Amino acid sequence: MVFHHLTFARYKFDASPQPAKQDMVHLYHTELQERHPNDDTKSAYFIEAIINATQHSPNFDYQMYLARSDSGKVVGKFQLLLARQGSADYDTRRHYAPLLIYVLPEYRRQGIAKQIMCYVVEHYADYDIHFIDGYSDTSDGKAFAEHIGAKLAFVEEEKRVQYDALDWDMIQQWRDDGQAGNPNTRIYLYDGLYSDDDTELQRFCDLATAIEESMDHGDTAADPTTITINDVRSSFKREISSGIQPVYMLTVEADGQLTGLTKMKYFQNDPHHLRQGITGVIVSERGRGLGKWLKAEMLLHARIRFTDIVSISTSNGHVNPPMNAINERLGFQLTHARHFYKIPLPDLKAYLGLS
Repeated sequence: MVFHHLTFARYKFDASPQPAKQDMVHLYHTELQERHPNDDTKSAYFIEAIINATQHSPNFDYQMYLARSDSGKVVGKFQLLLARQGSADYDTRRHYAPLLIYVLPEYRRQGIAKQIMCYVVEHYADYDIHFIDGYSDTSDGKAFAEHIGAKLAFVEEEKRVQYDALDWDMIQQWRDDGQAGNPNTRIYLYDGLYSDDDTELQRFCDLATAIEESMDHGDTAADPTTITINDVRSSFKREISSGIQPVYMLTVEADGQLTGLTKMKYFQNDPHHLRQGITGVIVSERGRGLGKWLKAEMLLHARIRFTDIVSISTSNGHVNPPMNAINERLGFQLTHARHFYKIPLPDLKAYLGLS
């Protein structure tokens, strides 16, 4: 094992010098290639847009760092997410601090992740943190999490389907069945914000919150489940500024009730790939085929609107049988599993040898 004396430099997208930006882009690029080795190389502009989008969250303060060896060479990065005071579910979320570490493959098993954790525990000792949680996409990261005593809390499965493999006749039939079985329900399409009116926007927030709260996130402190108007407006602003076009569809009942939603994201700097976001229906309206109808309607819309698409990706918890069944019928195949871990701060300190 080679031991490095590391230095840590805070990274801020709007303030860090160009060499630091280049180093961060390189790390993200390497991480993406390790996760999806068969994908086309992403442009620096695309990666910068993703980094920028993460740093302007209304709920979390993203503390991002570059890790350098004693020779000045960048060996990894990490980010610590701290709940912002006054944000949704702050009283619960402030006790959890997601720590996301990435070490370049050639520097692994050299004590770097351990040094990062020591730095975080000591540097953020004044924060009221009870648990450190995070996730890993790599076998090395999963092995390290288990080695330090972190407990597996949740598994999220990343899946992908090639556009030319989709069964469009089946998808059309899903739409026809949805319309026939729900003659008084309409699907409403919109880009970006559901409404500029706060009263209407709150109705959307109530729907999104109800769907989020009904999802099984395992033994994790998931992202805030209370969706606020500020969350929605901030998310839209971040996505647009990062070259992301969000597209939503809602199921609306005859009395105006919002009962389901689906979201697709189109990346202007990654025009061959679509990202399928959340699809959900409120508990009281499940069993009517609304989820399949929403999925089908969005896919048929995307087929006409985004003509250069090669593949679509999505992710779901392994404990979500209904949506996993829909995705399986559409032909989505597992590309990798993201394992979420959690460790109490006292246990982490004991591993690190800190009092």
